[in-house]
Amino acid sequence: MASINNSMKSDVVKGIVGCSLLCAMLFFQGCNASMKNRVLGRAWTNVNGHEVVIAPCYWPYTKPDENARDASPETTRKFTCGNTEVVIKNEELFVNGKAHGTLHKGDAIAVENGRLRINLKEVEEVASK
Repeated sequence: MASINNSMKSDVVKGIVGCSLLCAMLFFQGCNASMKNRVLGRAWTNVNGHEVVIAPCYWPYTKPDENARDASPETTRKFTCGNTEVVIKNEELFVNGKAHGTLHKGDAIAVENGRLRINLKEVEEVASK
């Protein structure tokens, strides 16, 4: 009788795990990209034609205003998440207050796990704020 109970318990646990995975898959199917990124710890935005990603990123975070996509290059835009701050000022890139040079049209910026990448090429480690 004890082996039947253990077998039933095992089946119940497998059922719960399977149901949990199914629910998670359905949840992510219904989420928009922004929600998926928030749950997965990534923040993404487009600033003056530059894709900017910060990871890990949970709370709090601030995005540039919605007009940032169409803003002229002579403006300053800030994108922050947790202790990471990305500023693009007159096409100059600053991460946590440190200058990282001039951006070219369409450059992609990623600050992931303390490392800065521009167009997938690692630039250097990012100083903490």
